[in-house]
Amino acid sequence: SKTEWGRAFRDRLAANGKKGKVILGAMMRKLAQVAYGVLKSGVPFDASRHNPVAA
Repeated sequence: SKTEWGRAFRDRLAANGKKGKVILGAMMRKLAQVAYGVLKSGVPFDASRHNPVAA
């Protein structure tokens, strides 16, 4: 992943034993959710709001 939050999300899933295609699917879903939220709210993307470490 090219972003810090995406890399942390991927690494967390891999550490939990998820396989490559499962991680890819989860990352696609996460990206779609974030994109929809940005489009719906009109608020620019803020990586600190999507920090997977805080979850």
